[in-house]
Amino acid sequence: MKSADPGIDGIIHFRDDTSGKYKKIIIQVQSSRVSVSHIRDLKGVVEREKAAVGVFLTLKPPTRAMGDEASEARFKSRKVFLDGNIPRFK
Repeated sequence: MKSADPGIDGIIHFRDDTSGKYKKIIIQVQSSRVSVSHIRDLKGVVEREKAAVGVFLTLKPPTRAMGDEASEARFKSRKVFLDGNIPRFK
């Protein structure tokens, strides 16, 4: 699903187990060089769109700074996972 927003390459809607409401997962795909700025941009889009989760897909390995930036985001709590939490950004 392609979006008109250049910061959104796809949207997945899911039903939250705790509230029963539908929420969004924002998908962003980057095929060329990646950097921490891509993660910061995705975090901004997720906040603006009030999405529950952001997913950054790339064939390039993430930099350490990208991992650090992504890990600063809070967790999305889900009862269906054994540890109870999944990263908000992955």
